[in-house]
Amino acid sequence: MSISKRLHDATVMALLASHISFFEQHTHGHILNRFTTDIKTLDNFVFAFLEMIDYFVKCLTAVIIVIYLYPTVLLFIIPSVVYLMHLR
Repeated sequence: MSISKRLHDATVMALLASHISFFEQHTHGHILNRFTTDIKTLDNFVFAFLEMIDYFVKCLTAVIIVIYLYPTVLLFIIPSVVYLMHLR
């Protein structure tokens, strides 16, 4: 939540620091519509990034637990990873 708040505050400060000619060329509705669209995009990006990190940590934890409990799985994992890297 604090990430979104900081991004919002930075966006507002950048908008307020713009030249007066910007406000003369664009209507208030256009500025407000663009601002809300940008904030929505930023919020979606932050949420997707945090969701991706959560998914990555869960997958990595599961792999570590499986390798810890069944070390013989490495006999299958290592050749599979090498083969997949070769295909890539």
